[in-house]
Amino acid sequence: MIWNSAYYWGIPAKVLHWVAAALVLVLFVHGTIWLDDWDEAGEAGRGALAWHAAAGMSLAAVMIARMSWRFVNRTPMMPAATPDWEKRAAHFAHAALYLVTFAVALTGWLSASAVQPAVPSYLFWLIAIPAPGVDGGRLTRDVHELAADMLVALAAAHALAALWHHYVKRDSVLRRMLLRGQMRQRQR
Repeated sequence: MIWNSAYYWGIPAKVLHWVAAALVLVLFVHGTIWLDDWDEAGEAGRGALAWHAAAGMSLAAVMIARMSWRFVNRTPMMPAATPDWEKRAAHFAHAALYLVTFAVALTGWLSASAVQPAVPSYLFWLIAIPAPGVDGGRLTRDVHELAADMLVALAAAHALAALWHHYVKRDSVLRRMLLRGQMRQRQR
């Protein structure tokens, strides 16, 4: 199923969702462990930053594709028993995830460009993205780190909400985003 339906996410939406989730996790771990005290002048540190910048730009591209797919497709309905406050919370959480992801990508791009000489950013490790003419400095790095922490907190809340829907409410919210075949009605 390519296109989203009234009840299920299509394959592109699922693939983009899980690729974005994996990139967020990998980038957070990489940034926290390898780039926390990196050597700006050293070749290994610059290589790690270049990899991180390329992965971050790739995440931004995946999120742009995800958002575009969402605009040209219908969004599956929430289960019928979902209260209005839960629907509003889901919309707010998704908007926050998109917004914070783009904030992390933008501040990361500015931060990588502020290193002297600037560390180039590549889209999918292939296409060079020109450095902006702005030196974001330490403030931009701090905002990048804070936004990354916020993104991981939002992603964790998103995952916990999906698990709550699956195990407590026993509805289809999580199952319809899993990468497997057509869903069947649950037998009770």
